[in-house]
Amino acid sequence: MLTRRLLRCFTNLRIYYTKPLQTFLASTMSTTATVQLNTGASMPVLFLGTWKSQPGKVEYAVEYALKTAGYRGIDTATDYENEKEVGQGLAASGVPREDIFLTTKLDNRDHGRIEQALRDSLSSLNTPYIDLWLMHWPAPMLKEGERLLEVAKIVPAVNQIELHPACRQQEIRDFCLQKGIVISAYSPLGSDDSPLLNHPVVSQLAEKHSVAPATVLISLQANIPNTTVLPKSVNKERIDSNSRFIRLTEEEIASLLSIGETLNFRACNPEWAGWGHLGFPDRIKAVQTEAKV
Repeated sequence: MLTRRLLRCFTNLRIYYTKPLQTFLASTMSTTATVQLNTGASMPVLFLGTWKSQPGKVEYAVEYALKTAGYRGIDTATDYENEKEVGQGLAASGVPREDIFLTTKLDNRDHGRIEQALRDSLSSLNTPYIDLWLMHWPAPMLKEGERLLEVAKIVPAVNQIELHPACRQQEIRDFCLQKGIVISAYSPLGSDDSPLLNHPVVSQLAEKHSVAPATVLISLQANIPNTTVLPKSVNKERIDSNSRFIRLTEEEIASLLSIGETLNFRACNPEWAGWGHLGFPDRIKAVQTEAKV
């Protein structure tokens, strides 16, 4: 049974999106918007992220997001050390488990004990299955990803990467779109105290649409096909406001993405893992630039 569940995590999650852009935009303006899997299953566009969400708070955030704010996607990880509390929030919400799309992640330290790591996550989350099990910070990207796909019997379903106007990662976006891999965007605001929240382009669009700057940044990812988005918060008001997508025109999307032409930063650089740039194109360029100085 465990082996079948493990295979389910991978085989049921090859995601493809072929609808025209405007059809996609029309379908993404609610918390119930989904991208369709090639198996007929659905993955929510909107997730509640739980990175840095501490026990004692995260369980209530998960409960509120599901029960009151209408979220149906929850994202956690073994490395976040809050799977138990996330599971408590799932149970307390009263939302049927089959209506929730739950993501967690295999920690890098557990690559030698995969089956036990899955058992541990299932136990901590108090759930019989996980909808999506990601490898946390797999590396390197692109070239190794191409090598993987040459021999893989199952194409990876989802690639979760940092995405916001100052970290566009277009090469990886294009690669995943070509291979039928959905992008999951974390840190859509640029993380805590992000300069993007006060950027003139973001501020102008927020004023135009009468929403918070954070809503503009989250909506950017929700308006791009082949993409899901996971803003994080334990604050009820922010959990609510983060779920209120707005429709952006192609011109507005382009203006937001153009921010990256003059402003570039990451909330989480891959070098923290101790293996250098991990093949991320933007970090390779940064290292090369630094070497020339």
